[in-house]
Amino acid sequence: MRFHAALFLYISGLLTCGSLLHAETELATISGRVVNAAGVGLEGVMVSAVDNEKRKWTSVFTQKDGAFVIRGLRDVDHKVRTRLMGLADEWRSVVEAGTDDLIIETHHAVGEALELQRPASSAFGMLKFDNPRDKMNFKMFCTYCHQVGTLGFRTPEKPVDWQTMIRRMDGFGGLYPHTKETIVRRLQETYSE
Repeated sequence: MRFHAALFLYISGLLTCGSLLHAETELATISGRVVNAAGVGLEGVMVSAVDNEKRKWTSVFTQKDGAFVIRGLRDVDHKVRTRLMGLADEWRSVVEAGTDDLIIETHHAVGEALELQRPASSAFGMLKFDNPRDKMNFKMFCTYCHQVGTLGFRTPEKPVDWQTMIRRMDGFGGLYPHTKETIVRRLQETYSE
């Protein structure tokens, strides 16, 4: 019985020490505000603190006034990134744990930076069909596995590239024959620049 009591105390001591050590390494915070060019705080921006050594991202969203607090960080330098659709990603390479006055000014994403943020569903919505059944057929046999509308999907430029892609996607032979005949033209008209 003494052995079990001693073992219990020993294990409890180890767990307590481990918890204290863990708590000591994760007490830091990083806080600040995300603002637009006019200095007005932006709500709903995702702010992430990146701990490269631990390969850990800790993210929060800004409040109405653009304020954020990221808690539970190790007491090491972090990278900080902001992200909101329509805004360019902003990075700060070295932010000390404990920083409480970080101001990150954002600006609108334009050109390729904006295009890269576009979700596949947005671009897929541009693809027009004459018949809703044809669209559903294409959706069921292609888009359940492939994200039609992503930048990678919109990239092919020659008809043979599109034909190869469609042939591979239609490996189970589920596309209607008339959809197979018209889909390459539709894809080119929709996604070629």
